[in-house]
Amino acid sequence: MSIQVSQNEIFHAFSESLDLIDRRIYNHHNDVAYIALKLASALDLSQKDIKEITIASLIHDIGVFTADDRVKLTDYAFEDITNHGEIGYQLLMSLTGFDKIALLVRYHHDDYPNLIEKPEYNLYSNLIFLADRIAVLIDKSEFILNQVDQIKYRITSDQDVKYMGEYVNAFLSLSRQEEFWLNLTTDRHKEIIMTVLKPDAFIRDINALFDISKLFILAIDFRSSYTASHSIGVSKVARAIGQLLGYDHDNLDILEISGYFHDIGKLALSKELLDKKSILSKNEMLQIKSHSFYTMEILSKIKGFEEIKSIASSHHEKLNGKGYPFKRSNLTEKEMILCIADIFSALTEERPYRSHTNIAFAKEILLSEGNDGKLDLNLIQIVIDHMEQLSQINHHYQALAAKQYSDLQEAISKGA
Repeated sequence: MSIQVSQNEIFHAFSESLDLIDRRIYNHHNDVAYIALKLASALDLSQKDIKEITIASLIHDIGVFTADDRVKLTDYAFEDITNHGEIGYQLLMSLTGFDKIALLVRYHHDDYPNLIEKPEYNLYSNLIFLADRIAVLIDKSEFILNQVDQIKYRITSDQDVKYMGEYVNAFLSLSRQEEFWLNLTTDRHKEIIMTVLKPDAFIRDINALFDISKLFILAIDFRSSYTASHSIGVSKVARAIGQLLGYDHDNLDILEISGYFHDIGKLALSKELLDKKSILSKNEMLQIKSHSFYTMEILSKIKGFEEIKSIASSHHEKLNGKGYPFKRSNLTEKEMILCIADIFSALTEERPYRSHTNIAFAKEILLSEGNDGKLDLNLIQIVIDHMEQLSQINHHYQALAAKQYSDLQEAISKGA
């Protein structure tokens, strides 16, 4: 598959998706990344260090899974009882070449005296901590320049207690610049972030894209033990259906990557909703239905993902135009394959509201959807003809993902 995708655009899109869970924290990761890079620049750090600090800041709260916990972080004096730094560290350590960024995330809420007592640490974690706390002190309902003195007082009160003195002094110097603050009131700070991250690192190898896609899967599916293996199952079943249809490697790769990303919009949903074991209320079902829209919104920010975005965000559409959220009926074959793969995988795995469903019932549901004009009957027949094979693929990869989930939980417990 011939690709050229911006690694920075992927991280920036992912960063913004982390803030969708609650409007009260919208743009938090961008705010922290902007403040951190400004501090790093004021300290005359190397471009390499500035980039690593910026990327780590963009995803620093990847280990926070619930809306309540995310909002609690906006309390300046909060205590981290969720251990989200360790969770973020373990998630990032699953990727090749992310060791430094993972370490920055691991201790981004440690006070300076505690940080330097760690057996392994990076001082720039404390810089991200400072940027994070400056960001939460800003009241966006009030004019920002009227808040500067109060923020400076709060930060300087914690100099050498929470934050390294040199970093606080850099902040005090920056704080005299009105532009530094005003950029936070517009999207200008996002442009500055993307400029600092240049020259960009382009992903041109499909295996590298698969690797970085793992971060999305981990962040989406590991928010709930009930969905910890869903995305990988969907992606592998979709690829297997494509193989049965004789697709070439490029189109098989597109199907698999679309499967990886199809539920990224669930980052906008609360863990409590995803974990709910009882039948969903009407309001809760409406919230669930929004996730495909957010999948489209997030992936729209990545140039080169146009087809992947369309396939991934259409997995709940129907041929009769009665799906959601776009009410489309003109679905491509690849979009329909992912729809069927998602249903097949969901019907043969455990969910909070029901136990494991057998293949015979999955066959019945798929045929019903086809006969009602919702799904393509020809594709359904191919799936039914190879149901045992597809089920084995689904269960094999879901079992691997479930073990990875278990290993991650163990690693987090040991690192706590």
